[in-house]
Order: sequence, then structure tokens, then C-alpha cells
Amino acid sequence: MRDKTSPTPPTGSKACAGRLITRTGDMTSDIQTLSRSNRQASNK
Repeated sequence: MRDKTSPTPPTGSKACAGRLITRTGDMTSDIQTLSRSNRQASNK
């Protein structure tokens, strides 16, 4: 039998954290491109 108090394998939590980081990175890049396009539109 396994110990219920033993921590979960790091692979799961690390994978989740990596996924979150990449997702936030994509969001920030999207926001940057949006603001850039907005700036170009206002400059016209």
C-alpha cells in the first residue's frame, strides 16, 4: 500500500505550471500585438 501523505510525483504539477506559464505568455504576446495594431489604427 502507498503512503497517502507521500507527495504526488513532480511531473504532474510541473507540467501544469509549464502549461500555465506558456498560456500567460501567449496572452501577453496577444495583448502586445493588439495594442500595436490599435496604435497603428489611431496613427492613421
